[in-house]
Amino acid sequence: MSRAARQARGPRWSVAIPGNLSGGFGVASGMGTETMQLDLRLPIGLMFGVLGLLLAGYGLLADPAVYQVSLGINVNLWTGLGMIAFAAFMLGGVWLSARRNT
Repeated sequence: MSRAARQARGPRWSVAIPGNLSGGFGVASGMGTETMQLDLRLPIGLMFGVLGLLLAGYGLLADPAVYQVSLGINVNLWTGLGMIAFAAFMLGGVWLSARRNT
C-alpha cells in the first residue's frame, strides 16, 4: 500500500508481535510479524463511561447540603456528565472506525 493511501486511511493503532520470541525479529531473521489490532478508544471509553455513570449517580443521590462548600454546584453530577460525554465521543470513534473498515 502506498504512503498516500495509508495517510488517507488515517491512523491505525497496531502493535507488532514477533513470530517467534526465541530468536530475532522481523524480516532479517526470516520470520514474519503479525499485528494485534487494539483500538484503545474502546477500553478508555468504557472506563470513562462506567466511572461517569457512578459519579453522576452519586451526584443525583447525594444530599444537597454536601455541595454548599462548592457554592451549591453539584460538582459530582457535572463531572460525571462530562465523563459520559467523553466516553460517548470515544465509543463513537470506535463505532465509526468499525463501520468504515467493513
